[in-house]
Amino acid sequence: MKQIKLYRILRLTLLNVIAANIIMIIIAIFMYPPLLSMPHSTSYILKLAVLIFLYVIFVILATKVITPQSILRIGTLFGAIAAMTEIIHISIENFGHLNARAETVSTGIFMVAIFLLFAASGYCVNLNKKNIISGLWTGLWSAVVCMLLVMTYGLSQHQNITPQIVGNLEL
Repeated sequence: MKQIKLYRILRLTLLNVIAANIIMIIIAIFMYPPLLSMPHSTSYILKLAVLIFLYVIFVILATKVITPQSILRIGTLFGAIAAMTEIIHISIENFGHLNARAETVSTGIFMVAIFLLFAASGYCVNLNKKNIISGLWTGLWSAVVCMLLVMTYGLSQHQNITPQIVGNLEL
């Protein structure tokens, strides 16, 4: 019973994160109406919708009771750590005012760190289960959790910055 509750909590939490992302995307589209008149904007929005739909399907399927709890537990932990790492990276890029060389080097370092975290999550599960498929699923799950959280951060930053950009464009 406790195990089923954990799956349900994780599923509901991530689906709420996805719902928040959808709401922020819709708000962003309406905050900048010229977006819809730009070339290929419809395909861009459709690709984003497909990606979010795939996230929903993956979260629902991955949080079924048949998925071993260790995959979800370790993958979620490493995904959250990777998300915090990427959020720090995005914050440094946006607010750090680094020169081009320093930004390129920091981007490389942060990308390697994030990929190593995905790999480490799979390795941890692989050590316990002695099953490479479980390790691959854990790495994939940690990447999904990371990207959902980072998308939420990025969209929230977009909500704060867009009014300033639109105001500057009108000047």
